[in-house]
Amino acid sequence: MGRKRHDTTIGRAGEDTQPKLAYTVDELCRACGISRAKLYEEIKAQRLKVKKIGTRTLIPIDEAKAWLKV
Repeated sequence: MGRKRHDTTIGRAGEDTQPKLAYTVDELCRACGISRAKLYEEIKAQRLKVKKIGTRTLIPIDEAKAWLKV
C-alpha cells in the first residue's frame, strides 16, 4: 500500500517498460492526424528523417518533434 511507483510506464503484464524512442509510420499518422501517403511525401522530400530497420520504418521521437516545429 505504501509503495512508491517508479517513473516508468507499466506494461499490460505489469512489467516495467521503457518510454518510446520512435514511432512507427501508423503511430505517427494517428498522432498527427495525417494519412500514410502524406507522411511518405514528407519522408521522400527529406523533411522528415527516418530509420529503416529491416523492412520497418521508424521515426525517432526527436525527429518527429523537429519535423512538427517546421
